[in-house]
Amino acid sequence: MSTSMFCFSIYTLICLISPSLALLYNSTDDVIGLDNATFYQTILGSHFAWNVEFYNSWCGHCIHFAPTYKKVAADTKGWKGAIGVAAIDCSDVKNQAICTHYEVKGFPTLKLIPPGAGHEDLGLDYYSIDQSEIEIMMIDYLTNLTIVNRKPRGCPYLLPLRHIENIWQSARQEHKLVALIFEEEESYLGRQVILDLSLNSNILVLRMDAQSTKKFGITTFPSLYLFEPHGFKQIAKGYTDRASFVSALTALVSTEKLGGRNQQPLPLPDSEHLQQEVDVLQPQNQKKSVQDMAIKEKSPEKYAVHMQDLESALTYCLRHEVAIHKDIQGEDLKALQHFVRILAKYFPGREEVSSFLRKLSSWLDGVPDITSYHWSHMIESLQTVDSFLPESVLWVSCQGSQTYFRGYPCGMWTLFHTLTVNSYLYGKDSAKFLYKDVLIAIGGYMKHFFGCVFCSRHFTKMAATIDTEVTSPKELVLWLWRSHNKVNKRLHGDASEDPKHPKVPFPPKAACSKCHKSQGNQDPEFDEEAVLIYLLELYGSDHIISIPNEVEDIPDISSDKKDMDWWQKMQRSKDLEKLRELRQQKQEEKRKKLLSRQPSHRKGSSREVNLPAVGTVSTTDMGLCAVYYVLCVSIIIALYYHFFYKRRCKSKKHFI
Repeated sequence: MSTSMFCFSIYTLICLISPSLALLYNSTDDVIGLDNATFYQTILGSHFAWNVEFYNSWCGHCIHFAPTYKKVAADTKGWKGAIGVAAIDCSDVKNQAICTHYEVKGFPTLKLIPPGAGHEDLGLDYYSIDQSEIEIMMIDYLTNLTIVNRKPRGCPYLLPLRHIENIWQSARQEHKLVALIFEEEESYLGRQVILDLSLNSNILVLRMDAQSTKKFGITTFPSLYLFEPHGFKQIAKGYTDRASFVSALTALVSTEKLGGRNQQPLPLPDSEHLQQEVDVLQPQNQKKSVQDMAIKEKSPEKYAVHMQDLESALTYCLRHEVAIHKDIQGEDLKALQHFVRILAKYFPGREEVSSFLRKLSSWLDGVPDITSYHWSHMIESLQTVDSFLPESVLWVSCQGSQTYFRGYPCGMWTLFHTLTVNSYLYGKDSAKFLYKDVLIAIGGYMKHFFGCVFCSRHFTKMAATIDTEVTSPKELVLWLWRSHNKVNKRLHGDASEDPKHPKVPFPPKAACSKCHKSQGNQDPEFDEEAVLIYLLELYGSDHIISIPNEVEDIPDISSDKKDMDWWQKMQRSKDLEKLRELRQQKQEEKRKKLLSRQPSHRKGSSREVNLPAVGTVSTTDMGLCAVYYVLCVSIIIALYYHFFYKRRCKSKKHFI
């Protein structure tokens, strides 16, 4: 086994046994799950290139993309000597620094990172949701690395041969068979087959373009030939696809019984296996109608807004999603300032949280630009006993049946509805009420900071109609409600839909019968006046459940929580402060004793005793100074003896 393959196997083993594997990928997948403990040791200085997905486990499009990315990993297992397929979950706060360093702003983001990459090499960004396009990007990347002489150690030669004698530049003693694929120069078939068989040391596969093969009388492209001493022998006749070429060469190697315990290429996944992978994230009932889903709707009493969900959404939003942006300036900064200003004004939370938002808004409005570090530092600096942002993220009504369902997106929708409702209740009777201001702030945040790229684009497209559709204060509330239902309809049956919480028109008839005009459940006709009353009651500050302990369904993680919460950290800081005070008292006592030993100065003297500041000079320091003083005097005397005394002695001898 080559060195690069050994390293890759070790990294793979580490990732497979890691307890913090990515949520959308597990040990049964071919995607290597990375985290803050394994990312740098795996990626930096690697002998091969990497295709890394930076994703958020709550992002609907990341969930939808996961089966495709698994197919890519399964289809390119044979390429491991050249390029690996990995993923890291940016929704995990422990991975935030890595995602920030690699300047990830939207999800999912794909990056191609070269072999031997250093900390400053951020890789090549690209994005595609098509399996074949992703594999083509990987092939193009490896081909370009070959051109610039930076190809991975285990990567085969992917460029077309110009002359038949160039075979021997790549052939090695262990190669028992040499195969040539004749194809058009821009074809990817040959490079796919070459990479598929790159781990089989018994066979060398190369490619030649059509222009270079005219003299051999070959006219069919693509075609596969076996190189023999007296010419070429065509194999896989009548087949021109990748799977047939790989199967023919693999069978040929096996038939020839080339011996040795050679590593065989991994078989390509069949369509049935891939469909099973897709079904894991796509529930069997996802194509059922809304009427079929009605029996699974939550009962009316389950529709409630919990302060825990609002604070969790706010915490994740400010501590993680904003903090992941490396530089915030220009339009991004204006959008953030506007959004935080709206939060400070209309967030219906505890006074401590509201006070924190006001202080954060005041600071943010006075800065020309900020970095991720400054933002995170200020979030912590503003924390006090009476003004703070909670650290824990727990979901009550927004808790999904799996960790990657609902959660943060649900929390943000709840937060947005709460802001529109409470701003309406607060300012509907005011002539100066800027009712569009809240929606503009929400739209700005979605455009510039929301992690799911496609969600951001869809919302921004809907928000383009705010000026024409929102013409009164009540339309502020109803516009967001209509938009939410549009999203529910679009995502119904999607892989991101929680099977236990189907995306149905809201509110359902079971929760608000007065809100429905029509009897049908498919595309119901709503009484918007009744809907407005229902929304005001549901999201109004007076109806928000603010005591999580009274909720039966809230998850209990107190026994599993390893990190201290904000209050514990504050108490620890107070304890440390007391220790500092005790230390200063002891140093002050030492200082007074030192003063009592010093002779008093003459009366009327303007000079004062210049003692060192407390805590800067200790008895040990003074002792060291004395030792250094004696040592320096000794060296000076020795030098004097050497340069003067000896010279004088020599002069006397010469005189005698």
